[in-house]
Amino acid sequence: MSPKPRGLQCKMSQAVRLWVFLVAAVATLGLVAAKSVDQQQQHHELLSCEHVSNFFSSINVTIKPTNKNQGNVCGGPCCDNQVESQLEVKATKNFERLVKHHTRSQRGHWEQTANLYRDYLLQLSRQSENKTLNLFSTVYRKMSPLSREPILELYETIRNHLTAASFTDDLGLVTDKFFRNLFPVAYHHAVVHADKDVDFHSDYKNCLIHTYDELKPFGEIPQQLSSSLVASVSAASVLLRVLREGAEVLNKLDELGTENLQGSCKSALLKMSYCASCKRHNHNHAKPCAGLCKNVMRGCLMQYVGILNQDWFTFTDAIVPLINAVRSND
Repeated sequence: MSPKPRGLQCKMSQAVRLWVFLVAAVATLGLVAAKSVDQQQQHHELLSCEHVSNFFSSINVTIKPTNKNQGNVCGGPCCDNQVESQLEVKATKNFERLVKHHTRSQRGHWEQTANLYRDYLLQLSRQSENKTLNLFSTVYRKMSPLSREPILELYETIRNHLTAASFTDDLGLVTDKFFRNLFPVAYHHAVVHADKDVDFHSDYKNCLIHTYDELKPFGEIPQQLSSSLVASVSAASVLLRVLREGAEVLNKLDELGTENLQGSCKSALLKMSYCASCKRHNHNHAKPCAGLCKNVMRGCLMQYVGILNQDWFTFTDAIVPLINAVRSND
């Protein structure tokens, strides 16, 4: 084969060199362009933090846009670890404020209900007391002065059972005492003429009282009335106690501070509240999903359970007698 002409070889060599130059130039331009795009993207990310800067300023937090020292929790370009620490404190305080707001509101509702119910029961007891006194003063006029003291004592005991946190008097025994003391009065009314204003001797009264169990002057009425009265007053007093204990549990929760919360809870509160803004998202548009909010609230509130165990058990113990009283009435 005859060698190629020298001119042709020269042209081919120039073409190869031109091709290599073009490839190198394109590669260089590509690297420059990629670097420029990357710089523009970083610059855009830093500039985009300005869209959320007003929000952070409104909560008194100064953000420090960064691409190198992003926070460990949110990992957004608008918040470093220092900013995240500030936001975590704010998120925790907001959580504490909301919890206390709702517990105080609920506690106030329980306390108001207990007070209204207590006042209503006291009003009913006074109405019943007045009607009983009026009955004796009109129908059993002679018995009225002597029966007044036992009647007042009985109703005072009833009110003590309704209002006192704890009581020592047995309402059944007090009711039995009422009828025992009433027996000499009723007997005096039955055997002494209306025009005679002479009372029995104290020894004779004591004798009548001592024979009360044997004579049973009122039949089964005292026992029936005592059972009905004890059941009604006990159920009412238990309900009042339940309401008071429930309010006390909520009061204990109100006294707890954020120092009882673990780090995992505080980090979760930060993620739920501010991480979207740290990642340049508008806080009005990028709301956390309901599932995340429920999980965070459940996890944080569970940390209070151990502290409130004793108070909660006291509350549940107070409910059991109320349930039994309701079932017995049914």
